[in-house]
Amino acid sequence: PRDSAFIAYQPLEEES
Repeated sequence: PRDSAFIAYQPLEEES
Protein backbone atom coordinates (compact mmCIF):
# COMPACT_ATOMS: atom_id res chain seq x y z
CA PRO A 1 0.00 0.00 0.00
CA ARG A 2 1.04 3.63 -0.34
CA ASP A 3 1.38 3.70 3.45
CA SER A 4 4.73 2.03 2.91
CA ALA A 5 6.00 5.14 1.13
CA PHE A 6 4.58 7.39 3.82
CA ILE A 7 6.45 5.56 6.57
CA ALA A 8 9.70 5.95 4.64
CA TYR A 9 8.99 9.67 4.41
CA GLN A 10 8.77 9.97 8.23
CA PRO A 11 12.33 10.10 9.59
CA LEU A 12 12.51 8.98 13.22
CA GLU A 13 15.24 11.55 13.74
CA GLU A 14 12.51 14.16 13.72
CA GLU A 15 12.29 13.64 17.47
CA SER A 16 15.89 14.79 17.81
